Amino acid sequence: MKYFAAAALTAILTAGAASAATTSAQTVNWSSAANPVTGSQSGSYTASSDEVFLGSNGSRAFVSDFTTSGDFTYTGTMRATNDNDTMGVVFGYADAANNFRISWSGSNIDEYDGLALIRETGGTSTRIYEEANNHWAVNKDYDFSITVAAGNISFSITEGSNTIASATVAAGGSTDGKLGVFIYSNYTNFTNLAYDLTPGTTAVPLPAGAPLLIAGIGAFAALRRRKKAA
Repeated sequence: MKYFAAAALTAILTAGAASAATTSAQTVNWSSAANPVTGSQSGSYTASSDEVFLGSNGSRAFVSDFTTSGDFTYTGTMRATNDNDTMGVVFGYADAANNFRISWSGSNIDEYDGLALIRETGGTSTRIYEEANNHWAVNKDYDFSITVAAGNISFSITEGSNTIASATVAAGGSTDGKLGVFIYSNYTNFTNLAYDLTPGTTAVPLPAGAPLLIAGIGAFAALRRRKKAA
């Protein structure tokens, strides 16, 4: 009996916990939006499954059909196929004047040189992290990961086993908004886009009926003890 009770309790408690789940982005449901650098929308784009291609030397964003609220993780791969301007990812996107973004250029592009994590509020851009002269190379796959937790932003960009950039900084503002990608005068493939809106393992209410089952197991065990005592 004690082994049955232990197994039953384990099953119940396992069912009462939910691990974080990564969801593949369905970019066919995402939409074109104003570029966070210029506010414009130009060039071609295609979207399928978890992929987006932004081309024609265009300038636009492509953002999710949902809004994040609270902590999340956002991952994917970006590959510039031509040119040397800017590509990147956005989050906390309300519009072109209110968003967070990782902006990355392929060469010295005026004020957009290098890699930067930018908070834009009311049209005013603040570089909360930057690496000048950190440039991407054409036709290379770069994996990115962004995690927002407890008011901080942690991000990394890697190429295979090589870390290109990595940092954790205070957000300094609300990160609630849409997820997405963008280019500024460039051609870029974004693939393997995925997100987790509940990072970490969180407790959830026990399944309906679990309290009754637990009580029943306890009563049955007590009855067996009384019989043995008699």
